Amino acid sequence: MLTRWIDQKILHEVYTLRAKTIVLGPPNKPKDTIALDDVRSWKVIWIMSIDVVRFQFADGTTKEWTDKYNDLLDILREQAPERELQWEAI
Repeated sequence: MLTRWIDQKILHEVYTLRAKTIVLGPPNKPKDTIALDDVRSWKVIWIMSIDVVRFQFADGTTKEWTDKYNDLLDILREQAPERELQWEAI
């Protein structure tokens, strides 16, 4: 619990939504971003109790992000539920 609190306070490995863009890390110094308009589909892959979200973009490329606290899933299920594909477990 302490690790989660620290992560949320410094926004380390935490996802936020800013103007239809998902931001990984602090908004003033993000590690990475994804524009929701560029996401064709997304799905959750469970790997030994870790949620990995795989994005498929309109240009055919993919990207994977881990979601330790389900904040990314909360954003996606609120903003783009129609683009969620069937999950898989590995």
